[in-house]
This record gives sequence, C-alpha cells and structure tokens, in this order.
Amino acid sequence: MMVKMHFCKAITSLFQESIVICLVNLQSLDICECPLLEEVVSKDARVDEVTKTCKTLEFPKLKKIKLESLRRFKSFTSQSNSSVVHQALFNQVYFPKMEVLNIYNLDCIVKLLGKEMPITSLHKLTAISLYDCVELQSIEESDSIQLLENVVYLSVKRCNALEELFDVDGIKVTNDDAEINMFGRLRTLCLQSLPELEHITRMVPKGIRVFQNLTDLTVEDCNRLRYLFSPSIVNSLVALEYLSIENCEALQEIIGREKEEENTSETRNIVNKPPSNLHHLRQVVSMDAKQNEVIDILEFPKLNKLRLCDLSNFKSFRSESNNDGILQTLFNQVTLPNMKEVDISGLQYIVMLVNIEEMPVRHMRVKDCYNLRTISQLDSSKSLQNLEILEVEGCKALEVLFDFECLKVTKDHAESVFGRLRSLKLESLDKLVHIMGIVSKGIRVFENLTSIVVEKCGNLEYLFSTSMAYSLVSLYVLEVSDCKSIKTIIGKEEEKEGTSEIKTVEAMKTRIAFPNLNRLLLKNLSSIQMFCSENCELVFPLLKDLTIKNCPMMKELSPWPVSAPKLDTSDLLDKAGGLAEEDQVCNK
Repeated sequence: MMVKMHFCKAITSLFQESIVICLVNLQSLDICECPLLEEVVSKDARVDEVTKTCKTLEFPKLKKIKLESLRRFKSFTSQSNSSVVHQALFNQVYFPKMEVLNIYNLDCIVKLLGKEMPITSLHKLTAISLYDCVELQSIEESDSIQLLENVVYLSVKRCNALEELFDVDGIKVTNDDAEINMFGRLRTLCLQSLPELEHITRMVPKGIRVFQNLTDLTVEDCNRLRYLFSPSIVNSLVALEYLSIENCEALQEIIGREKEEENTSETRNIVNKPPSNLHHLRQVVSMDAKQNEVIDILEFPKLNKLRLCDLSNFKSFRSESNNDGILQTLFNQVTLPNMKEVDISGLQYIVMLVNIEEMPVRHMRVKDCYNLRTISQLDSSKSLQNLEILEVEGCKALEVLFDFECLKVTKDHAESVFGRLRSLKLESLDKLVHIMGIVSKGIRVFENLTSIVVEKCGNLEYLFSTSMAYSLVSLYVLEVSDCKSIKTIIGKEEEKEGTSEIKTVEAMKTRIAFPNLNRLLLKNLSSIQMFCSENCELVFPLLKDLTIKNCPMMKELSPWPVSAPKLDTSDLLDKAGGLAEEDQVCNK
C-alpha cells in the first residue's frame, strides 16, 4: 500500500489517530508541496482531555517516507511535541520496517529524532537524506543515538542552522573494559553546504568507537568546520577509503585537537594507548614542542583516494605536524599504506607535500598551491616509488619539483627513483628552475616515463641534465610549449661538490639515445637554440612526428650529428623557421 499526496494546498493533516490501526499495510508515504500541512497524524477531535493518554503509534510495514517542501510541517504526530519547545520530526512512533527516510525542505524542524522514540523503532533504517531544513540543529540527542545504529548512508545538505552532527556527550560507559560502537554500520557520509557546522562529533567519551565501517566521507562548503576528527576518533577509522573535502574556508587540519582535550589526561590516554585490537596505530619517538609529549604516527590503513580542494586556511593533515612553525608539510606524522590517488588544489599554506618515508600513491594532481616549493624532499628511494601519473599546475612558488639532496645512496648499488612514473605534466609553474635537483651518481630516474608535457613554465632553462637523459629509455611523447626562458631540452650538468664524474662526461663526446621517442613537439619557445648543447650525439630510432613551431632562435637540434632514420624531413625547414634542412637529420 502506498500513499502519495502532492500539491494539496488546503490540507493540514493526513490521518487521525483512530485510523492509524487500519494502516497496517502502508509501505510507502510520499508527501510533497502541501503548504498548510502540519502533521501526518493528528489527534482525534472527540478525545476527552481527561481520558486522553499519549501512546506510541505503530506503522508495522512502512518502509519508505518522503517529506518534501512542507513549510509549516511540525511533526509526524501531533502528540510528539506536546510538551517540548523544539520540534522533533519523529517521537513516540514505531517503524519496525523503515529502510529509507528522505526529508527535504522542512522549515520548522529543529531535531530529527526525539527522546521518546522506542529503541528498536528504526532498527532497519539504512538510508537518510536531509536537505534544506533551515532550522535543523541536530539529528538526535545522546539518548536516542542508538536508533541509528544500522544506518549505512547519511547525506545532509543545506541545513543552515546545524552546528553539530552527532551528540555523544551524554553517553556513559560504566565498565572500563567495555567498548561501545556508535554508527558502526555507516559507510557513506556526505555533508554539504552546512555554514554553521563546527563538529561532526565532539568530546567522544573514552570507551566509545565511532565510524569503524565508514568508507566514504565527503565534506563541502562547511565554512566553520576547523577539523574533521579528533585523535580519539581517528583510532576507529580503520575502513575509510575515500575522503573528499572542498571549499571549507576555516578548515586547518584533518586531525585536530578539541580545546577540552588539550589539558585532559584521558584524551592523551586515548591517543597514546589505543585498544589492544587496534594494530593500525604505530608509535614513534616524536616530541610535540608545545605539549612536550610523545606524538603517535596515525595510520589510515585503507584510505586510497584523497581530495583536498579550495581550503584557504588548511595547514596540515594533522595539527601536531607543524608545531615548530618552520615548514608546512601536508603529509607528516601520518601513514597512508594504501593511498592510490591524491588530488590537491587551492591549499595556500602548504610548502611541501610529502615528508614521510613511504607513500604508495599512484596518481597525484596538484593545482594552485601558491606557496608550494617542492613536492618532496627525498631521503629514501622508497618515497613515492609507486607514483605513475603526476600533474602539477599553477603552483607559483614551486622551484624544484623533487629535491634529491638528502637521498641516501648505498655505495656500489644503483638506486631507481620514480621507476614507475609513466606520465608527467607541468603547467604554469612560474618559478620552476629544475624538475630534479642535483642527481647523484648511482641514481636512475624516470626509467619508465612515457609522456612528458611542459607548458608555460617561464623560468625553466632546460628540462633534463645529461645524466637524467640517459634514463629516459621509455619516453614516447615529449611536448614543450610556451616556456620563454628555455634554451635547450638537455642542459649542462650541474656540478655537485665532491664529485668528479660530471667533468668526465663534459670532457668527451657521448651518445644519448631516446629509443622509444615517437612524438616531439617544440612550440612557442622564444629562447630555445637547440635540443642539446652538450657534446652528445642524439639518436631517435623511432621518431616519426616532429613539430617545431615558432622557435625563432633555433638553428639546429645539436652541434653534433642527429640520427632519426624514420623521420620525414621534407617540410622540416618550414617547421623550424630558419633551421637549415641539412642540419636537421644526419647519418640517416
């Protein structure tokens, strides 16, 4: 049985209490655009006030409720709010089969669940959507929080008065060894356009675990939210796989300290002494400069995709990471052993992204982080060793993409760095000077790189040093455009103090081969003079597509012979401007 009521402009209630007993087969209720409707079930007009008793109304088969655009709607039943000021949508009603609850644009509702709901009345409820309820202040109080123990999906959008999503402060844990699981089946949580939201949960008492099966969390346009989780909550997030945060201007960190936590030993016990069954929290010796206590490295064991976009005050993944105030690093004192994809944009405080030993990310996109100076300072070849795709755009302060100065190389043992990187795109990096810092002897980079695209990097004078070029054996596409300062693609090897191998390279003519290069594009490069200015013979055995456009200073690819047996050079003169055809391809 289904009841659907749309655009009934005069009706104030749907049923009287006396006929609810006849609705035993009602399975779906859909009410929309009824501007005068105040309740679904009203009191019987003939009930004597003396004999009237408040009782719980039961809808034994009702599975789905949709209430939309009801401007005067106060409560599901008239007796629900007879003795309270705040309007709870559901109180003293029993829905043993309820599965889906959709509430849209109810202007008068302050709270979703009241204190007098039977504890099992929503035990089959799995999905809740709350949109445009402008007076909603909370979903429930601690007394009724267990009503939502089986909810799997929760989406809350444009509820302008909501300050705290879940109130767990009143829950008491009597047995020190007991552990209470809250929202243990919640897998997807979406919070969007909640301008007053300050906490998802706060001050979670010791002995309570929350969100232990949460896999997907999306937060957008929540401009008073300063952090997502306290350290005590992080201990429970063992299942989190996807985290997306966008346009939250007050957000400073993912993991932050609540004010009440800072001076309580109870919270420090939660952080530093996790339950015995939580093996994902690893302790390291790291001192908090302000608290003078040991800081733990927190682990998100299943997090594999992270989006952080347009967070103007964001400083770090966790608050303790940058207490020294020296360098704002996004990932520090946190481990992400299953991370696959990172999308970062509009983070203005971040100076460096990665400062952890190992992060198995495969796809990284970084955009418009105006104070970012480097992606990573590498002290281990394991750092970012699984990275396959890297895109960096609009980071105005970035000078060196990767810094190798701290990388430790074992004597007589070659190290491969970024050995799985396949695609590299750099765009609008105004201060970029080097893709790589000085590369020490024994380090091979980009061995599997197949595509390089560089655009609008106005301070870059060359792409690769000679030693780096030797490693580019898999390169298939190379495109460079609109880089006004670039003079050569392969530049002079920079000397590193205490090394002699560079002078040896410079003293003799060498042979640099790009065995798989198929496409080479050089476009709008006003300063480029040649592909390589060093004493190098260039070999392009598979090069078929060569485009040179608007490169007025370029007269030759190299001062030495260039071998490209598959290249058609019939129109090369037009492509290269003033470049003589006989200088293009030699030793064919």
